[in-house]
Amino acid sequence: MWVSLNNFAGVINSTGELFDLPVDNNLAHAHLMPGALISRQDFIKADGTLVMTTTDLLTQPISILVNRDENGNAKGSLLLDEGISVSEFTANAFEHYNILHQAQSIQF
Repeated sequence: MWVSLNNFAGVINSTGELFDLPVDNNLAHAHLMPGALISRQDFIKADGTLVMTTTDLLTQPISILVNRDENGNAKGSLLLDEGISVSEFTANAFEHYNILHQAQSIQF
C-alpha cells in the first residue's frame, strides 16, 4: 500500500495501475511506495522552536520511515554530511548507508 507522507495513512493498494487523486491546493501529494524506506528529521526542536540553521538540523534526531512490501521487506539509503557545501559531496566527505529492513530487523 502506498503511504501518504502528509498523514502516514494508507492511500492506494496498487499493482502498477494509474489512479487519479483528489487535488488540494494547500497540500502537495507525497507518497512512499511499498518496499521503500526513507530518512526524515523534524523541523521543530524539542523546545518547540523551528529549526532555522544547518547547526540546528545537525542536533535533530534522524528517523527512518519504513513502508514494507507484501513480504515485509523494505530498502533504501541514507547519506549523511555536514550540510555545509557541495564540496563535501564532490570530495566524498560523507557517509553513505544502504539500509535493509526484513524479518523485523534493520541492517546497515
